[in-house]
Amino acid sequence: MAISTLTPKKQSKKLNSTLLSVIVVSGLLHLILIVVLGGITIVEYILVDDAEFEAPDPIIQEEPPPDMKVKIKLEKKQLNAQPLKLQAISQIAIDDLSIDLPSMADSFTVNSGLGSGGGGSMRFGGGIGSGGMAPRFPDIKGFGTTSKTEYAWEGTVYLFKEKGITYLLDDQGKGDKVIGLRNGRRQGKEIYNYVLNLPEQSFTKGFPGVTDQFEWFAIDFELDLFWPPELAGNYEFKVQSDDGAVLFIDRKIVLKNDGQHAMETATGTYNLEMGKRKFRLAYFQGPKTEIGLIVEYRKVGEGSWKLFDSRELIKYQIDF
Repeated sequence: MAISTLTPKKQSKKLNSTLLSVIVVSGLLHLILIVVLGGITIVEYILVDDAEFEAPDPIIQEEPPPDMKVKIKLEKKQLNAQPLKLQAISQIAIDDLSIDLPSMADSFTVNSGLGSGGGGSMRFGGGIGSGGMAPRFPDIKGFGTTSKTEYAWEGTVYLFKEKGITYLLDDQGKGDKVIGLRNGRRQGKEIYNYVLNLPEQSFTKGFPGVTDQFEWFAIDFELDLFWPPELAGNYEFKVQSDDGAVLFIDRKIVLKNDGQHAMETATGTYNLEMGKRKFRLAYFQGPKTEIGLIVEYRKVGEGSWKLFDSRELIKYQIDF
């Protein structure tokens, strides 16, 4: 018996056409999908970002409006003329004087009345008139100036009605407080002078440079000085006055010459130590007919009196 051997046949490798078609179609689909997704990405991100950098719209500048001229017309008001009101002479207490201050003795001639308030005629510079006034001289020398003067007596003027003041101090001049000025009408300006030296004279001459009211007025003088050590010591003070006067130093009464009286003299002593000293002299003039005020001093033991002149002490003054 014969045995036969079978040899397998070699199969030929052939590419399946169906599989190839699937692969080709699948590749095309993936390619299309990639293109579509890429386009969407470009539109949503790249193109949007680029849009943010687009140039802004141009700014349109408008032309300014033409200049406008405005005219303002002022309404003219009709002014009604009114009569001038003249102030009574009794209300005029102090004139603006810028004058030398040598002494009250170098007085100018001033006679003035208050009409129904005090009587008397009126004369300026020697011209007498009844109800009229001659012009006041511009180069007047006399007591007082309203220009503030350093190291001079500073006086505050008070005006009174008739019999409005009879004493400066309380208790009819026996006390130690100045209350007689309370009923006076204080004037708005102070007066200044280095020396108080008005010899006794007729009331018709008035109180030179101070006021046109020659009776029923008062002046409260004050003076602050530094007293030097070389001048320290006990001093006598003398005040002659018509009418009343009271002298204070450092708020203590040195002498009293109070009340209504003719020219009288009062004296007192005070120890002037080195340092700041405060002087005060209250003075008033009551009714006519005489008027006067003189302040003098001397060191205890000296023979002669001299006027209390603050100019002699200016060289010793220091700031305090």
